Amino acid sequence: MEKKAIRRIVLALLLTSILTLVFNTQVKLVKASALTPHSPILINGDSGFVPANGVTGGSGTASDSYIIEGWDIDASTAHGIDIQNTRAHFIIRNVAISGGIPNYRGIRLYDVENGAIMKTTMTENYWGVRFESSNYNNISENFIAGNTAGILLCGSSSNNLISGNQVVGNGYALRLTGSSDYNIISGNNITGNTEYGIGADDWSNYNIISGNLITGNGGAGIGLGASSNLVYNNYFSNPVNAIVDWSNDFNITKTPGRNIVGGPYLGGNYWSDYTGADADGDGIGDTPYYISGGAGTIDNLPLVPVPILTITITNTKNGKTETITLELIDEDHDGFITLDISNRILSAVRRTHDTTTFDFPET
Repeated sequence: MEKKAIRRIVLALLLTSILTLVFNTQVKLVKASALTPHSPILINGDSGFVPANGVTGGSGTASDSYIIEGWDIDASTAHGIDIQNTRAHFIIRNVAISGGIPNYRGIRLYDVENGAIMKTTMTENYWGVRFESSNYNNISENFIAGNTAGILLCGSSSNNLISGNQVVGNGYALRLTGSSDYNIISGNNITGNTEYGIGADDWSNYNIISGNLITGNGGAGIGLGASSNLVYNNYFSNPVNAIVDWSNDFNITKTPGRNIVGGPYLGGNYWSDYTGADADGDGIGDTPYYISGGAGTIDNLPLVPVPILTITITNTKNGKTETITLELIDEDHDGFITLDISNRILSAVRRTHDTTTFDFPET
């Protein structure tokens, strides 16, 4: 077998092993060139879901949602998509909305239930997405960048799902305010925003915030001026990771399961400035992480990176065996680890649960 062919097989196995064990949120940017220009859309009431308002299909039932898709919308004169007072099921997808700064939102929902915003790009608007008094909606797999602020839930907007979004390079990234309760914020990449990554205030309680990558945000990674929120299994790497002034929970009970930094247990969160040890190697720090703010909040089970892949290299030559063990840790959590094996030919690959063994033949 040719050297290059062997290397390709081994590297494919290595990358598959690594990438299936680390956090990875990929959202494709909707290209405006593939879309059709459309004027801003206003729908008030279920009767407004008509083709003239950008509806391209569906009947509004749970199994056949109205569809709004394929549009490139300039929001410089009005909110890009403004939907009010509806209960019909609808999906906004594969839409690009831009140009709303300084006055207009990319998408605004007011008194809306049963809506979904998916795989849509919102850039250079006042708010990318704003929910007011809107419940049981879904914001997922969107690209929200360069807005004055990213996502806002206000006016008792509750029981919404915000998942798998790229919220990058905005002012404030994601804010819950005005008694916006019982929302789930999960699996988002919240990176490089100039103010807070995630914030909750003004009696916005009982929200679950988990599995998010929250890095490089200016104000703080998370700021909580509300109570009874659950924050766990997030990755925090910001100049200030958290400021918490009310009582909230930052860990669950230690539970078996792959965590956000590749460890075998769920518990608290990963904190870039945590300095504690992990003597038993279980991926949970031995001492608590103390969180800034007036509440005296503690993450009792802070996460510590553990090797996401262990490689043992055995070289047998002239009757002597040499073994090298490499423990790979994705310390900057970007999903990439480089291993140079360009000068070796691999004769066998053996995979166990957490260990891949490469054997070099005698030459």
